Amino acid sequence: MRNRGLTISDISSSVGYDDTLGFSKIFKKEKIIYPKNYNKKIISTI
Repeated sequence: MRNRGLTISDISSSVGYDDTLGFSKIFKKEKIIYPKNYNKKIISTI
């Protein structure tokens, strides 16, 4: 997710999910934050 050029859709596809929404829900369940927000948080710390 540190690659700013990738969308959440690109990331979800690269890890084997065809459904971006499904990936986002599972990501939130595991990380307690949605991928979009996580991505913003990571980018702001770089």
